[in-house]
Amino acid sequence: GDNLHALKALVPSFSGKVKVIYIDPPYNTGNDFVYEDDFAESTLAYLERSGQQLDSGECLVANQEANGRFHSDWLSMMYSRLKLARTLLAPDGAIFVSIDDHERDSLKQLMDEVFGARCFVSAVIWRKKASPDARSTIGAVHDYLLCYVRDAEQPKAAIGKMALSDARVAAYTNPDDDPRGPWASVDMTGMTGRATKDQYFEVTLPSGRVIRPPEGRSWGLVERTFQELRNDNRIWFGRDGNNVPRIKRFLAEAEGQTVPSYWDFSEVGSNEEATTEVTNLFEGLRAFDTPKPVRLMRRLLEIATRPSSHDIVLDFFAGSASMAEAVMRANGDDGGNRRYVIVQIAEATNPRSDAAPMYKTVAAISRARLERVRQQIAEQLSTGSLDIGFRAFRIDSTNMVDVRASSDELGQSELDGLISSVKPDRTGEDLLFQVLLDWGLELTMPIKKETLDGFEVYDVEEGALILCTRPREGHDSSLSLSLSLSRAAAAIAERHPLRVVFLDEDFADDAERINVGQVFSERSPHTEVKTI
Repeated sequence: GDNLHALKALVPSFSGKVKVIYIDPPYNTGNDFVYEDDFAESTLAYLERSGQQLDSGECLVANQEANGRFHSDWLSMMYSRLKLARTLLAPDGAIFVSIDDHERDSLKQLMDEVFGARCFVSAVIWRKKASPDARSTIGAVHDYLLCYVRDAEQPKAAIGKMALSDARVAAYTNPDDDPRGPWASVDMTGMTGRATKDQYFEVTLPSGRVIRPPEGRSWGLVERTFQELRNDNRIWFGRDGNNVPRIKRFLAEAEGQTVPSYWDFSEVGSNEEATTEVTNLFEGLRAFDTPKPVRLMRRLLEIATRPSSHDIVLDFFAGSASMAEAVMRANGDDGGNRRYVIVQIAEATNPRSDAAPMYKTVAAISRARLERVRQQIAEQLSTGSLDIGFRAFRIDSTNMVDVRASSDELGQSELDGLISSVKPDRTGEDLLFQVLLDWGLELTMPIKKETLDGFEVYDVEEGALILCTRPREGHDSSLSLSLSLSRAAAAIAERHPLRVVFLDEDFADDAERINVGQVFSERSPHTEVKTI
């Protein structure tokens, strides 16, 4: 559904919990705008409606709207969503936003306002293809990823190191056969500006030669630290033992390398690679026009998530679901337990797309992609405890009937229709997930469904929450009157859940409602009981 409504629904359950957000919003190039925030429509549609352009494309007046109105509309659309994104972001979280030159400057100002200018980290340049479009005056071969952190005081908690490149790993050798493995040496000298007197001392080399720091330099450490490193065989004097000392840094202890601000397609993938990935996954079907490469998403996961910390990744302009695939594959490779939440509006599939006959919406293609990836991972790996499943939800109206009406609008027939507070087409699962959101519980929690004395019982994470309701699908509602909610409630109370929810309409009468309350007071007094 619309990501604005989805983000609002996610706030109670995921506020302050999302480790990394990545979005690839519409680039505001004048193409169709599918977010209906009362002001969004395509450039062409607006010009035709306002009488500035004919159906044939002939301009009747100069197009002044593109530089003003559409910047405003696009930024208004982004502002409300980014505000909610900031609420969802964890204290050690980071957000990355893909953008091109059309709105790069405007987006930077907007994100400075929402996240704070001090929280800006970098505008990473991603070279997305090898050669420019020959039809362009200056062909763009790059996009940007604007990166912000939630807390300006601890950016390194949000953005970590990246793995050493092959070239850097190759620089580690082991000329002295150190049992700790390959190492690289670094300069032991430092600038004199901040040096103390303890950093000027004589060093006797293994060759017997005595040296001091080079002219204009000091040692980068004090003598006691130097002796500790020397005793631990962490000082290198050259093969002949007669060189200026250098400090040994072992590959096994390397924390990675600092993330650069330029990412080449050879390292993180290209547009062409991304298209090929999806086409191969759909067995030759070209399902998306401009997907993002999985390797690019993997780079973000590498620097901004931790494999075994249950980190949550959010993408609320999901499109082709590249980020979700990246999370699944990253977990498959390193055994991690990262989780993802993606949101995609029910945008109609491009009628010219190969996928249009089979998939009516972009969201349907995204779900199909994730199912294919899940099957691939299951076939390629012995998954064990690896969770490669996902739950799909659709934004809809509340499950509850709107009972607001004045007394003169209600007759007996209307009152009879309000006996149930739940809409007749809603299932027990529909009610369960609304309750989870209302109570601020995560939608990813494990759920066990069972039947207890004729009632459907949904047990969330072994008693974190239990929902008890009469069967709601294909069931004669008159039969439910003979079911005893008291017996089901008594059995539930023996489990001592943290929370339990009943439907008001499932109580036979006030006496049973009071009896159920008494059961929990006596058998499970710490359980929070709620009726809807």
